[in-house]
Amino acid sequence: MKDKRKKIFGRLALIVVCLLVIVVGSLAYFRLEGRPPEADFTLPGAALGLSQKITVKASDYESGLRRIWVGFLKDGKETTLLERSFPAAGLFQAGTVKAQTISFNFEPHALGFTDGKGMLRLLVEDYSWRNWARGNRYYKELEVLIDTKPPAIGLVSKAHYFAQGGSGLVVYSLNEDCRESGVVVGDRFYRGYQAGMGDKKIYLAFVAVAHDQPRETPVYLEARDYAGNKAKRHFNYRINARRFRKDKIRLSDGFLQAKVPELLGVDLVSKNELLSGFLKINREMRKADNNTIADATSRSEDKILWKGPFLRMPHSASRARFADRRTYIYKGQVVDRQVHMGIDLASVAKSPVPAANNGKIVFCARLGIYGNTVIIDHGMGLFSLYAHLSKIDVEPNQMVEKGTRIGLTGRTGLAGGDHLHFSMLVHGTFVNPIQWWDPQWVQNNITSKLISAQTLQE
Repeated sequence: MKDKRKKIFGRLALIVVCLLVIVVGSLAYFRLEGRPPEADFTLPGAALGLSQKITVKASDYESGLRRIWVGFLKDGKETTLLERSFPAAGLFQAGTVKAQTISFNFEPHALGFTDGKGMLRLLVEDYSWRNWARGNRYYKELEVLIDTKPPAIGLVSKAHYFAQGGSGLVVYSLNEDCRESGVVVGDRFYRGYQAGMGDKKIYLAFVAVAHDQPRETPVYLEARDYAGNKAKRHFNYRINARRFRKDKIRLSDGFLQAKVPELLGVDLVSKNELLSGFLKINREMRKADNNTIADATSRSEDKILWKGPFLRMPHSASRARFADRRTYIYKGQVVDRQVHMGIDLASVAKSPVPAANNGKIVFCARLGIYGNTVIIDHGMGLFSLYAHLSKIDVEPNQMVEKGTRIGLTGRTGLAGGDHLHFSMLVHGTFVNPIQWWDPQWVQNNITSKLISAQTLQE
């Protein structure tokens, strides 16, 4: 009987031991996993300024995160920038934190570091039992440049006379490559482009003063380097006031019946809905169309494609001017007000429309109130727009020369009669085309500055 009990207890003990071996073995198998954590820095660039946000992302979905450490080494001195430890669920369990994103500000001068090259170091450990329970480790070094000095902006061009609704050119220099530079006009920024005339860092910025910006609008140069350091450079300038014409547009039922259903994409609109439909077109559709134009003119070739004054459509008469303050009247009542952002040119019906200058087609399609529209990029933020066309003869990305036929005049969109709506834009701001048609204005305000910049680099 005793022998039988011993055999039973012996078997039970063996089973218990086997189970323990299996449990411990399984636990050890999972807790001894050898996959290191995943981690990385997020920096705006390889250069760090006076105060820079650094983001660290780390994850370990098997053993969990134990510790994140970031240090900076320069000239033999190392300083801890970040150290964060994370708890485990228990002695035999993994860490409770599987992923973590931490951001902190790095201010090198406050920590006693001077400008120059240094090394960011990142160490992440997990709760694996590997390495005598010290865990798997992820380690990375990243060389960065401390740069706390703002860029130096030099003014190259001299005379800066602008008009409300007008254009201009500012030529300037930078002592270093910058992430962004250009001219600020009130709340608008006009990007500068490398002149491409030599080795010196000379930049060109075509600028505009919008028709509704006052004479007191601040204008200055601004640059931001790759470390985030900003610099401003004020210069002498003058904005001349312009008086824009007031115009009354009288709406007839015939015009509304012809245009409202077409532009709203419906077969028929009742008389009671004609006015509300027109107002929707003149306000909401106009705004959406202008957003499309802004998007099409937000990217430009980084070189000047045009040459000489811009071409006005031959044998045409002006029917509406730039920045006309239009008042819309229906049955004796004022129903809307808008500003006309171009010049209307009329000739015989379906007249050929020439490209105003050399450039690249960046838009050619039907566009709401503008009807069939073509936009040409002339480089460095300068564009021309042709609207209400009855026919388009060009394709996207096609290069055209001054005088190339791009289409025929028409009455598509919100046009009441056959004509060309012609606009000029500088970085999305509508400007007065008359300036760009005038050889003397182009010579005095643009070409002479380009020649001076070129001479400076020779």
